[in-house]
Order: sequence, then C-alpha cells, then structure tokens
Amino acid sequence: MVIKMLTGKKLQDGFTLIELIASMVLMAIMLPSVGLLVVNSMRAIATHNVSLQASVDGGYVQNNFTKHLDALSSFSDDPNPTRYILKFTIDNGTEYVYTIDSDDQDIKYSRKKEGEVAYSGILMKNVFVDSDDDDFDSKFIYRDINNVIIATPGDTTIKSVELKFTLSRAKQVYRYSVYVMPDQKAHDNETGITL
Repeated sequence: MVIKMLTGKKLQDGFTLIELIASMVLMAIMLPSVGLLVVNSMRAIATHNVSLQASVDGGYVQNNFTKHLDALSSFSDDPNPTRYILKFTIDNGTEYVYTIDSDDQDIKYSRKKEGEVAYSGILMKNVFVDSDDDDFDSKFIYRDINNVIIATPGDTTIKSVELKFTLSRAKQVYRYSVYVMPDQKAHDNETGITL
C-alpha cells in the first residue's frame, strides 16, 4: 500500500489478453520457418558427413593400392591381368591378388608369401561393378611404356596401372581413380633415351 501511494501508479500483475494473443500469433508465424531452417541444416550436415566418409574411404583405397604397387617387382601372367583381376609380386616375394568382385560388389585382396599363412580381406565394400554405364564401373586399366591403354594386358609389357572405382554411399555416387607407376618400372629406362 505504501508503494501505491508514493508513485501514484497501479502495479500490473501480468500480460493482457491482447499481448498474449499477439505473441502467440508471432510464434505461430516464426516456428515453421525456424523448424525448416533446423531441418535443412541437419540434412546438410548429414550429406556432408556422407561425402566426408566417402572421401576417407576413397583415400584409404588409393593409399593402400599405391603402397602395395610401389614395391612391385613383376606382374603375374597366371591369370593374365583383366579389368577385374590384378596379380603381382613385390620385391620381398609376397604375391598380391586384387579382385573386383561383381557378385558382392567389393574390392578384395589377398597376399601370400611363401612359407607364411595367406591373408585375405576386403579393401572396400559397395563399389559399382558391371553397371549399365561403363564409366561408373570399377576396373583396372593397364598402360604401356607410351602411356597407351593396353587392350589385352598379357600381350605387352605393363608400365602402369590405374584403378578406377565408384563408391555408392547413401544413394550418392562418388568416383575415384588412382594411377600407379611402380618405382622399379618407372626408373627403368626402356627407351634408351638419355635423361
């Protein structure tokens, strides 16, 4: 009571009905927009995460494939290299076989050194093989000393190998390629040209 007398004003205890209705109308207008922004942000984050994981997977395949081929001493003729099978031996006598499996849609590899237990595993899952569009197929491409694609790899000397692979991740397609010219082959001067 003392306060009312000193100020000469009435104290308000809350909001008026009109203020409450106005604030509810504003919230009803703003909430769908805010909700849409949140949903779009979450979708963008999910898409980015899938893309990032695909890049990590692609880098893993590229690094391992390059590391194994860099130590290559010879390609194996049994079986002849094909677009889906690559067999080679590295300097220490370990034999690698890479297979692009069309049934499981995996890139598989095995390694075997004489006197040791063979190891096999899956380098990457969910790759495109035998798709309708040949540009999206995962495959090995062989090149000769002139960097020309070899149609029948067993008929001529292979100088380099390219692994093209396409990953399928969350209904998205990611294409990668790794080109390897093994160190030993790369430094052989087969042309006789003075460098």
